[in-house]
Amino acid sequence: MLDDRAPTAALAAAVAAAKAAAYRPGQRIRGVLFIALHQPLLTSACTRSTSVPAVGAAAQARDAINGNMLALGHQIPGPCVAALAAASCGFPQHIHGYLEGAVSAIATHGELATGAPLDDALAVGDSAREEYYETRLGMLPNQNAMLPVVHVMLEQRRDVLWQEEAAQAINDASFDGEETVRQAIAHGVLTLEGGGVSFGIPSFRDHMKQAAARAPAGFRLTGDVAALSVT
Repeated sequence: MLDDRAPTAALAAAVAAAKAAAYRPGQRIRGVLFIALHQPLLTSACTRSTSVPAVGAAAQARDAINGNMLALGHQIPGPCVAALAAASCGFPQHIHGYLEGAVSAIATHGELATGAPLDDALAVGDSAREEYYETRLGMLPNQNAMLPVVHVMLEQRRDVLWQEEAAQAINDASFDGEETVRQAIAHGVLTLEGGGVSFGIPSFRDHMKQAAARAPAGFRLTGDVAALSVT
């Protein structure tokens, strides 16, 4: 587990590399350090049907956040690191968004601490996460084609459907089910789980539940939106 008082040897090397690349406080967080730290997370828990990242992934997310902030000249409290890491679910794209939130909060409040500064950082990260999901859905021929899949999950209280079930639900709503499922998997909207598919990232499942609740009239779904489990 990360020692909040000092970076690990690996982080120290990454911090040195980032400083050599002329990172400055307030600069957008891209490049050497983040790429170096996020690679091990790519096969981590956020591709699974669980609301809690695996211990290793959670530790790597904390390391990525702490290391990037150190490279930018900020040492932030352990509880803030933990909160940002938990919100990111260890997913690299989300870590980036919450890092930008941390930098923004420090620019506004002069520090990142629990309370208003952390709330602001989390809000920026949440917004970036939602934008990322909408971008992914926008890659599909019609992003509303995912709503019938959510509907079946809600009705049957299941988080995973067989690919054939998902395709049939989409076909029943007059979309091309097989092609939509194929593209949804290719673009990371649906996650393969054995022979089935799910909205594998917990926060993505939440996003789809909310999309179901505010769907256009022709796609508004019946049933209890909260029934789609995130555990």
